[in-house]
Amino acid sequence: MNSRSMFQSVTLAICTLGLTLLLPLTSHAAPAPSPAKRIEFRVDPFPNYVFHLYALGKIGYASPYSEHYTDTLPERDRSYLMEHKDLLAFANGGTGPLSVAFLFFPLYLNFASPEEMNAYLDRLNAAVDTGDASALATAYGKELDRVKLFLPFEIGPYVQSIAPRKDTVRELGRIYRENYLAYLETVWPQEKPRLDEQAAMLKAHIAPLDLIRKWEEATGLTFRFDTYELALCRAAEGGPNAISAGYERNHFFYTGDIGYFTQFVSHETGTHILIEAYHQAMGQQRYPFSTVYSAYESLAMFYNKTRIFPGEKFLMNFENYDSDTFLTIYAELTRENPGIKAGELLQKGLERYAGGGKTGK
Repeated sequence: MNSRSMFQSVTLAICTLGLTLLLPLTSHAAPAPSPAKRIEFRVDPFPNYVFHLYALGKIGYASPYSEHYTDTLPERDRSYLMEHKDLLAFANGGTGPLSVAFLFFPLYLNFASPEEMNAYLDRLNAAVDTGDASALATAYGKELDRVKLFLPFEIGPYVQSIAPRKDTVRELGRIYRENYLAYLETVWPQEKPRLDEQAAMLKAHIAPLDLIRKWEEATGLTFRFDTYELALCRAAEGGPNAISAGYERNHFFYTGDIGYFTQFVSHETGTHILIEAYHQAMGQQRYPFSTVYSAYESLAMFYNKTRIFPGEKFLMNFENYDSDTFLTIYAELTRENPGIKAGELLQKGLERYAGGGKTGK
């Protein structure tokens, strides 16, 4: 599918919280190839449960999945989710105020049990009741530090920003608590075998491509972890099929098109390894968010098309990001300077784009 609206990549979603979160990160020397780094396809219940709630609440998308499982969630809970979908929504680099608390950070934590989820919700309730995030910061300090590798984010200011909605936070937490066991008993046994089959097939097809090493060689940047975890989530059908929760954690709906999906997984690998260049460009505050974001997505597309899958039919097209213009600019710049590094290519690409009078809105 060529419509980017069907495949939103929410890699920078936390940046629209109304907080100043975009800070420059330090650059690094070109890495040695790292063939041991791998992409791992995961089949976990909790991420699938979260998207189960989002699908049935029609938060940003509708799908055949939601119609199939409508009766697995009480009508009052479905109605509440629908009524508050703007607070939970996510799309194209933007989020609702509560999507971090109920989607992105829980996805990153990936609770191993209902008890772990309940403990998080208890701490979240206490934090919004008091405006004090110290319990969350203490319990999840390591994870919060890792999230900052992907997007600078401070839990304290965020909790303060959502504290006025503490009653909604508590009610959403109730919905998460009261429906998880039923999901594990009735829905997950149906979904897990399908996902296990997909994971095995995708691993066999994509692992031999050694995509992380290729991206490191193409960009001169280092992927920061040994494993890039891609959680498969069928309940995301009809909505975004790539939802990043951190540098090394992403969530995908497998479209059934192995050619497109392979290129899309590679693209998402690229957006993660290029995140430092993006932050450096945003930190300069020279261009609008939409322009830098488009340049960043288009740069990943440029490397994907010219370095990772050269000579192959390219199946991706991001019309919303003026990618044709950026691809032309990046091609010109690399012809002029074949050794240009990724960060410099993004910077000079933005300069040339702006010089042509296209500075976004």
